[in-house]
Amino acid sequence: MKVSHDPLGIAEGKALLDKLPDLYASAFSHAHLEIDTDAGTVSCTVDFPGSPISAISGKSAQEAIKKTVLLLNESLLSVPFAEWTNHYNEATQEEGKSFANTAQEEKITTRFQSKQKRSTIGVTMPASLKECIQFEAKGLGKSFSNVTRTFIEIGFEDFDRRTFYESSKFLIHSLNVEAKKWHSEESNQVMVRVDPDLDVRIRASAKEYNHSASQFGFFFISHGHGIYRAMEELGEKIAETKGPALGKIAERIGVYGHRALISSVLDGSIEAPNSFLALLSRQFNTSLNILREFIENTRSAKLVPSYKAESGKPLVQTEAVSWEESIKSLGLTPEEEAFLLDFRDK
Repeated sequence: MKVSHDPLGIAEGKALLDKLPDLYASAFSHAHLEIDTDAGTVSCTVDFPGSPISAISGKSAQEAIKKTVLLLNESLLSVPFAEWTNHYNEATQEEGKSFANTAQEEKITTRFQSKQKRSTIGVTMPASLKECIQFEAKGLGKSFSNVTRTFIEIGFEDFDRRTFYESSKFLIHSLNVEAKKWHSEESNQVMVRVDPDLDVRIRASAKEYNHSASQFGFFFISHGHGIYRAMEELGEKIAETKGPALGKIAERIGVYGHRALISSVLDGSIEAPNSFLALLSRQFNTSLNILREFIENTRSAKLVPSYKAESGKPLVQTEAVSWEESIKSLGLTPEEEAFLLDFRDK
Protein backbone atom coordinates (compact mmCIF):
# COMPACT_ATOMS: atom_id res chain seq x y z
CA MET A 1 0.00 0.00 0.00
CA LYS A 2 1.29 3.41 -0.96
CA VAL A 3 1.72 5.75 2.01
CA SER A 4 1.24 9.43 1.29
CA HIS A 5 3.50 11.94 3.04
CA ASP A 6 2.62 15.54 3.87
CA PRO A 7 5.91 17.31 4.62
CA LEU A 8 4.33 20.74 4.08
CA GLY A 9 1.51 20.11 6.57
CA ILE A 10 -1.24 20.82 4.04
CA ALA A 11 -3.76 18.51 5.71
CA GLU A 12 -3.16 20.03 9.16
CA GLY A 13 -3.39 23.51 7.67
CA LYS A 14 -6.74 22.79 6.03
CA ALA A 15 -8.10 21.38 9.29
CA LEU A 16 -7.01 24.49 11.17
CA LEU A 17 -8.50 26.84 8.57
CA ASP A 18 -11.83 25.10 9.07
CA LYS A 19 -11.63 25.88 12.80
CA LEU A 20 -10.47 29.51 12.64
CA PRO A 21 -13.91 31.05 11.92
CA ASP A 22 -15.35 29.43 15.05
CA LEU A 23 -12.30 30.46 17.08
CA TYR A 24 -12.64 34.13 16.17
CA ALA A 25 -16.43 34.02 16.45
CA SER A 26 -16.15 32.62 19.98
CA ALA A 27 -13.61 35.26 21.00
CA PHE A 28 -15.80 38.13 19.82
CA SER A 29 -19.24 36.71 20.63
CA HIS A 30 -19.19 38.40 24.06
CA ALA A 31 -17.24 41.53 23.07
CA HIS A 32 -18.20 44.81 24.73
CA LEU A 33 -17.62 48.51 24.12
CA GLU A 34 -17.66 50.96 27.01
CA ILE A 35 -17.11 54.72 27.05
CA ASP A 36 -14.91 56.31 29.73
CA THR A 37 -16.26 59.84 29.81
CA ASP A 38 -13.53 61.00 32.23
CA ALA A 39 -10.67 59.87 29.97
CA GLY A 40 -12.55 60.50 26.71
CA THR A 41 -11.76 57.00 25.44
CA VAL A 42 -13.58 53.87 24.32
CA SER A 43 -12.68 50.40 25.60
CA CYS A 44 -13.21 47.08 23.85
CA THR A 45 -12.96 43.74 25.64
CA VAL A 46 -13.12 40.14 24.47
CA ASP A 47 -13.26 36.85 26.35
CA PHE A 48 -10.45 34.77 24.91
CA PRO A 49 -9.59 31.27 26.26
CA GLY A 50 -6.55 31.20 28.50
CA SER A 51 -6.46 34.97 29.08
CA PRO A 52 -8.16 37.22 31.65
CA ILE A 53 -10.78 39.61 30.33
CA SER A 54 -9.01 42.91 29.70
CA ALA A 55 -10.04 46.15 28.08
CA ILE A 56 -8.19 47.75 25.19
CA SER A 57 -8.67 51.50 24.93
CA GLY A 58 -8.66 53.82 21.96
CA LYS A 59 -9.63 57.37 21.09
CA SER A 60 -12.52 55.95 19.08
CA ALA A 61 -14.49 52.71 18.88
CA GLN A 62 -12.77 51.82 15.61
CA GLU A 63 -9.31 52.29 17.12
CA ALA A 64 -10.19 50.21 20.19
CA ILE A 65 -11.57 47.37 18.04
CA LYS A 66 -8.52 47.46 15.75
CA LYS A 67 -6.15 47.23 18.73
CA THR A 68 -8.19 44.34 20.15
CA VAL A 69 -7.99 42.39 16.90
CA LEU A 70 -4.22 42.97 16.76
CA LEU A 71 -3.87 41.82 20.38
CA LEU A 72 -5.86 38.67 19.65
CA ASN A 73 -3.58 37.89 16.71
CA GLU A 74 -0.49 38.55 18.83
CA SER A 75 -1.88 36.19 21.48
CA LEU A 76 -2.22 33.43 18.88
CA LEU A 77 1.21 34.10 17.37
CA SER A 78 2.86 33.95 20.80
CA VAL A 79 2.16 30.21 21.11
CA PRO A 80 3.31 27.31 18.92
CA PHE A 81 1.15 26.58 15.89
CA ALA A 82 0.19 23.19 17.33
CA GLU A 83 -1.43 24.86 20.37
CA TRP A 84 -3.91 26.83 18.26
CA THR A 85 -6.11 23.74 18.24
CA ASN A 86 -6.14 23.83 22.05
CA HIS A 87 -7.45 27.40 21.95
CA TYR A 88 -10.12 26.27 19.50
CA ASN A 89 -11.15 23.34 21.71
CA GLU A 90 -11.36 25.57 24.82
CA ALA A 91 -13.44 28.16 22.98
CA THR A 92 -15.89 25.71 21.46
CA GLN A 93 -16.18 23.75 24.72
CA GLU A 94 -17.15 26.93 26.56
CA GLU A 95 -19.76 27.72 23.90
CA GLY A 96 -21.00 24.12 24.05
CA LYS A 97 -21.26 24.22 27.83
CA SER A 98 -23.22 27.46 27.65
CA PHE A 99 -25.65 25.95 25.14
CA ALA A 100 -25.97 22.68 27.07
CA ASN A 101 -26.49 24.47 30.36
CA THR A 102 -29.17 26.70 28.86
CA ALA A 103 -30.99 23.68 27.44
CA GLN A 104 -30.81 21.88 30.77
CA GLU A 105 -31.88 24.94 32.74
CA GLU A 106 -35.02 25.27 30.65
CA LYS A 107 -36.15 21.87 31.94
CA ILE A 108 -35.97 22.74 35.62
CA THR A 109 -37.43 25.47 37.82
CA THR A 110 -37.80 29.03 36.59
CA ARG A 111 -35.29 30.14 39.18
CA PHE A 112 -32.55 28.47 37.14
CA GLN A 113 -33.91 28.95 33.65
CA SER A 114 -31.12 31.19 32.45
CA LYS A 115 -27.94 32.76 33.70
CA GLN A 116 -28.41 36.37 34.73
CA LYS A 117 -26.79 38.75 32.30
CA ARG A 118 -24.02 40.75 33.95
CA SER A 119 -23.19 44.39 33.49
CA THR A 120 -19.68 45.64 32.82
CA ILE A 121 -17.66 48.27 34.66
CA GLY A 122 -14.44 49.47 33.06
CA VAL A 123 -11.75 49.82 35.75
CA THR A 124 -8.26 51.26 35.44
CA MET A 125 -5.97 49.67 38.03
CA PRO A 126 -2.23 49.63 38.73
CA ALA A 127 -0.38 46.73 37.12
CA SER A 128 0.79 45.65 40.59
CA LEU A 129 -2.80 45.05 41.73
CA LYS A 130 -3.69 43.16 38.57
CA GLU A 131 -0.65 40.91 38.98
CA CYS A 132 -1.55 40.28 42.61
CA ILE A 133 -5.13 39.30 41.70
CA GLN A 134 -3.83 36.99 38.98
CA PHE A 135 -1.60 35.33 41.58
CA GLU A 136 -4.53 34.97 44.02
CA ALA A 137 -6.74 33.56 41.25
CA LYS A 138 -4.12 30.96 40.32
CA GLY A 139 -3.82 29.86 43.95
CA LEU A 140 -7.59 29.56 44.29
CA GLY A 141 -7.96 27.74 40.99
CA LYS A 142 -10.34 30.41 39.70
CA SER A 143 -10.35 32.86 36.81
CA PHE A 144 -9.10 36.43 37.08
CA SER A 145 -12.56 37.78 36.27
CA ASN A 146 -14.21 35.63 38.95
CA VAL A 147 -11.82 36.72 41.70
CA THR A 148 -11.99 40.39 40.64
CA ARG A 149 -15.80 40.24 40.76
CA THR A 150 -15.63 38.73 44.28
CA PHE A 151 -13.29 41.48 45.49
CA ILE A 152 -15.41 44.33 44.12
CA GLU A 153 -18.52 42.82 45.74
CA ILE A 154 -16.80 42.41 49.12
CA GLY A 155 -15.32 45.90 48.97
CA PHE A 156 -18.56 47.63 48.02
CA GLU A 157 -20.77 45.78 50.52
CA ASP A 158 -18.39 46.66 53.36
CA PHE A 159 -18.34 50.31 52.24
CA ASP A 160 -22.13 50.43 51.91
CA ARG A 161 -22.65 48.90 55.37
CA ARG A 162 -20.25 51.33 57.03
CA THR A 163 -21.90 54.42 55.50
CA PHE A 164 -24.68 53.96 58.07
CA TYR A 165 -22.43 54.58 61.06
CA GLU A 166 -19.21 56.19 59.77
CA SER A 167 -18.45 59.54 58.19
CA SER A 168 -18.55 59.35 54.39
CA LYS A 169 -15.58 61.73 54.25
CA PHE A 170 -13.57 59.38 56.46
CA LEU A 171 -14.59 56.34 54.39
CA ILE A 172 -13.54 57.92 51.09
CA HIS A 173 -10.24 58.98 52.65
CA SER A 174 -9.67 55.42 53.91
CA LEU A 175 -10.35 53.97 50.46
CA ASN A 176 -7.92 56.47 48.92
CA VAL A 177 -5.17 55.61 51.39
CA GLU A 178 -5.70 51.88 50.84
CA ALA A 179 -5.66 52.28 47.05
CA LYS A 180 -2.44 54.32 47.07
CA LYS A 181 -0.59 51.27 48.39
CA TRP A 182 -0.86 49.86 44.87
CA HIS A 183 1.01 52.72 43.22
CA SER A 184 2.62 51.52 40.02
CA GLU A 185 4.24 53.16 37.00
CA GLU A 186 2.08 51.04 34.71
CA SER A 187 -1.70 50.74 34.76
CA ASN A 188 -4.09 48.35 33.07
CA GLN A 189 -7.72 48.53 32.10
CA VAL A 190 -9.93 45.58 32.93
CA MET A 191 -13.62 44.99 32.41
CA VAL A 192 -15.33 43.71 35.56
CA ARG A 193 -18.60 41.88 35.06
CA VAL A 194 -21.00 42.30 37.96
CA ASP A 195 -24.69 41.68 38.62
CA PRO A 196 -26.87 44.51 37.27
CA ASP A 197 -28.11 45.59 40.70
CA LEU A 198 -24.54 45.90 42.01
CA ASP A 199 -23.58 47.86 38.89
CA VAL A 200 -26.41 50.34 39.56
CA ARG A 201 -25.45 50.69 43.25
CA ILE A 202 -21.76 51.28 42.47
CA ARG A 203 -22.53 53.89 39.80
CA ALA A 204 -25.04 55.65 42.07
CA SER A 205 -22.50 55.77 44.92
CA ALA A 206 -19.79 57.05 42.58
CA LYS A 207 -22.08 59.85 41.40
CA GLU A 208 -23.10 60.70 44.98
CA TYR A 209 -19.46 61.14 46.04
CA ASN A 210 -18.31 62.86 42.79
CA HIS A 211 -16.19 59.96 41.54
CA SER A 212 -16.30 57.95 38.33
CA ALA A 213 -17.48 54.34 38.30
CA SER A 214 -13.96 53.39 37.22
CA GLN A 215 -12.41 55.10 40.26
CA PHE A 216 -14.88 53.55 42.68
CA GLY A 217 -14.43 50.18 40.99
CA PHE A 218 -10.70 50.37 41.65
CA PHE A 219 -11.31 51.48 45.25
CA PHE A 220 -13.67 48.57 45.94
CA ILE A 221 -11.43 45.95 44.29
CA SER A 222 -8.48 47.19 46.34
CA HIS A 223 -10.58 47.29 49.52
CA GLY A 224 -12.09 43.87 48.84
CA HIS A 225 -8.62 42.40 48.34
CA GLY A 226 -7.53 43.94 51.65
CA ILE A 227 -10.51 42.39 53.44
CA TYR A 228 -9.80 39.02 51.82
CA ARG A 229 -6.14 39.05 52.91
CA ALA A 230 -7.04 40.17 56.45
CA MET A 231 -9.58 37.35 56.74
CA GLU A 232 -7.04 34.83 55.51
CA GLU A 233 -4.56 36.00 58.16
CA LEU A 234 -7.26 35.93 60.86
CA GLY A 235 -8.24 32.41 59.83
CA GLU A 236 -4.63 31.27 60.25
CA LYS A 237 -4.41 32.87 63.71
CA ILE A 238 -7.68 31.28 64.85
CA ALA A 239 -6.61 27.88 63.50
CA GLU A 240 -3.45 28.12 65.61
CA THR A 241 -5.40 29.16 68.73
CA LYS A 242 -6.67 25.92 70.22
CA GLY A 243 -6.83 24.32 73.66
CA PRO A 244 -4.70 26.18 76.24
CA ALA A 245 -4.10 29.11 73.85
CA LEU A 246 -7.85 29.71 73.58
CA GLY A 247 -8.11 29.34 77.36
CA LYS A 248 -5.60 32.18 77.81
CA ILE A 249 -7.69 34.45 75.56
CA ALA A 250 -10.79 33.57 77.59
CA GLU A 251 -8.93 34.52 80.77
CA ARG A 252 -7.71 37.84 79.33
CA ILE A 253 -11.21 38.99 78.35
CA GLY A 254 -12.80 37.90 81.63
CA VAL A 255 -14.48 34.60 80.73
CA TYR A 256 -11.97 32.25 82.37
CA GLY A 257 -12.84 28.57 81.98
CA HIS A 258 -15.27 29.15 79.13
CA ARG A 259 -13.15 28.71 76.03
CA ALA A 260 -16.00 26.69 74.46
CA LEU A 261 -18.03 29.90 74.50
CA ILE A 262 -15.37 31.72 72.50
CA SER A 263 -15.05 28.80 70.12
CA SER A 264 -18.81 28.86 69.48
CA VAL A 265 -18.71 32.62 68.89
CA LEU A 266 -15.87 32.27 66.37
CA ASP A 267 -17.62 29.56 64.37
CA GLY A 268 -20.85 31.55 64.24
CA SER A 269 -22.93 29.27 66.47
CA ILE A 270 -23.51 32.05 69.01
CA GLU A 271 -24.47 35.62 68.11
CA ALA A 272 -22.24 37.72 70.34
CA PRO A 273 -22.75 41.45 71.05
CA ASN A 274 -20.43 43.94 69.34
CA SER A 275 -18.85 44.90 72.66
CA PHE A 276 -17.76 41.29 73.23
CA LEU A 277 -16.56 40.93 69.62
CA ALA A 278 -14.54 44.13 70.00
CA LEU A 279 -12.70 42.60 72.97
CA LEU A 280 -12.13 39.44 70.99
CA SER A 281 -10.91 41.25 67.87
CA ARG A 282 -8.15 42.94 69.87
CA GLN A 283 -6.89 39.54 71.00
CA PHE A 284 -6.33 38.61 67.36
CA ASN A 285 -4.99 42.03 66.40
CA THR A 286 -7.70 42.62 63.81
CA SER A 287 -10.62 45.00 63.32
CA LEU A 288 -14.19 44.44 64.48
CA ASN A 289 -15.38 44.55 60.86
CA ILE A 290 -12.95 41.81 59.76
CA LEU A 291 -13.88 39.58 62.70
CA ARG A 292 -17.60 39.98 62.00
CA GLU A 293 -17.06 39.20 58.30
CA PHE A 294 -14.99 36.13 59.19
CA ILE A 295 -17.63 34.82 61.61
CA GLU A 296 -20.43 35.34 59.08
CA ASN A 297 -18.48 33.51 56.36
CA THR A 298 -17.68 30.65 58.75
CA ARG A 299 -21.33 30.34 59.77
CA SER A 300 -22.49 30.40 56.14
CA ALA A 301 -20.04 27.63 55.25
CA LYS A 302 -21.59 25.46 57.97
CA LEU A 303 -25.00 25.64 56.29
CA VAL A 304 -23.85 23.08 53.70
CA PRO A 305 -23.15 19.70 55.39
CA SER A 306 -19.97 18.00 54.16
CA TYR A 307 -20.81 14.49 55.38
CA LYS A 308 -23.34 11.76 54.75
CA ALA A 309 -26.00 11.15 57.36
CA GLU A 310 -26.43 7.55 58.41
CA SER A 311 -30.21 7.95 58.59
CA GLY A 312 -32.24 10.73 57.08
CA LYS A 313 -30.96 14.21 56.32
CA PRO A 314 -28.29 15.78 58.58
CA LEU A 315 -29.51 18.59 60.84
CA VAL A 316 -27.87 21.91 60.10
CA GLN A 317 -28.10 24.89 62.43
CA THR A 318 -29.38 27.72 60.23
CA GLU A 319 -29.45 30.51 62.84
CA ALA A 320 -27.01 31.56 65.52
CA VAL A 321 -28.15 31.12 69.14
CA SER A 322 -28.78 34.41 70.90
CA TRP A 323 -26.25 35.67 73.43
CA GLU A 324 -28.74 35.59 76.30
CA GLU A 325 -29.90 32.04 75.56
CA SER A 326 -26.36 30.71 75.25
CA ILE A 327 -25.16 32.38 78.47
CA LYS A 328 -28.14 31.09 80.49
CA SER A 329 -27.49 27.54 79.29
CA LEU A 330 -23.94 27.47 80.68
CA GLY A 331 -24.95 26.95 84.31
CA LEU A 332 -22.89 29.89 85.59
CA THR A 333 -22.97 31.53 88.97
CA PRO A 334 -25.28 34.56 89.21
CA GLU A 335 -22.24 36.86 89.21
CA GLU A 336 -20.69 35.26 86.12
CA GLU A 337 -23.99 35.28 84.28
CA ALA A 338 -24.63 38.93 85.11
CA PHE A 339 -21.11 39.86 83.93
CA LEU A 340 -21.57 38.22 80.52
CA LEU A 341 -25.14 39.40 80.01
CA ASP A 342 -23.97 42.94 80.71
CA PHE A 343 -22.18 42.94 77.34
CA ARG A 344 -25.59 43.42 75.72
CA ASP A 345 -25.83 46.94 77.09
CA LYS A 346 -22.28 48.11 76.48
